[in-house]
Amino acid sequence: MDCGALVEIANGQIAYTNGTTHLGSDVVYNCLQNYRLEGASPTRTCTEEGKWSGVAPQCREIRCPLPERPDGVVLSISSSDRLRAVTLLRNTDRGEATSGSSFRIGSNVIYKCERGFRLDGRNSRICDEAGQWTGEAPVCTCKEIFLFKHSLNVFIGF
Repeated sequence: MDCGALVEIANGQIAYTNGTTHLGSDVVYNCLQNYRLEGASPTRTCTEEGKWSGVAPQCREIRCPLPERPDGVVLSISSSDRLRAVTLLRNTDRGEATSGSSFRIGSNVIYKCERGFRLDGRNSRICDEAGQWTGEAPVCTCKEIFLFKHSLNVFIGF
């Protein structure tokens, strides 16, 4: 019994574990770098019916979600998506980004504070191979402002 060759999957590869497509043979699906296997099992077996068991999985690109943005923080995100860059100024400002936006591995986010605030924490994070932003988001705290009141006493004597 021969199940025949399987169709390649986008952004992935098929490995025939014993080099054949005959009864009892297994195939294993793998994804290219920066992609992860999703959906079905990564292994399929040639069955007595002359068909491969299960269905083919898919390879999805690993991406980071829109990073969290604490109050008072301004984000600038640079991405390799067609030289895409997004700057988000306020929590209600979405710029080109939406809650469904995602960014490729290697994208960089730079944190700055609005005027009158001080950045506590690292000022940048990178989208890593796991689809997570490295480190923790910094916070902006109000700068301490000291006002010195100078009084001028003028005495006029007659």
